[in-house]
Amino acid sequence: MFRKFDALAAAAGLSLLAACTSVEPSAQTGPNPPSQQWRQLSAVGPDKSCAGTRRAKVTPCPVRLTHRTKHGIVITVKGRGVVDSEIGEINSCYNASNCFNADRVDGSKTEWLITPGQSCGRAIVEFDAMNAHGHRVGYYFLKIDNNVCP
Repeated sequence: MFRKFDALAAAAGLSLLAACTSVEPSAQTGPNPPSQQWRQLSAVGPDKSCAGTRRAKVTPCPVRLTHRTKHGIVITVKGRGVVDSEIGEINSCYNASNCFNADRVDGSKTEWLITPGQSCGRAIVEFDAMNAHGHRVGYYFLKIDNNVCP
C-alpha cells in the first residue's frame, strides 16, 4: 500500500514539475536535447524573479525601464569567484517581442546595460555566473519591466 502511494506521489510531483516548466518563456522552439531538458528542470528551483543559485547575484533587481531610465540601467553579475557572465537560455519576453536589449558595458565581463527594446513588456533573463576557469558557478534570474512604449 505504501509503495503505491510513494509511486503516485512521485508521479504527481514530476507531472507538476513538468507543468511548471512548460509555462516559462523560452528563447528556443522545438524539442530540446536531453541535456537541455535537464537544465530546464533544474532551473525550476528558485523563483524566477530576482533569485538565483549558488554564488550568483545580479544587482539591481528588478529592473524597471521608464521614461526616466529609458537610456538604460547598468546591472552587475557578482558573487564569490565570479569573473565573467553570460546570458543564459531563459531570455525572452512574455509577449514574444523584443522588449529589452542587453549589451556589455565597455568590455566589462560582469556589467550589462539593459535598455528598452522595440516593445513594452516584461521578461525574465537568466544570467550565468562564470569563474576564472570558464565554469558556470551559478545563475540568477533578472526580472525586467519595460514601460517605455514606442
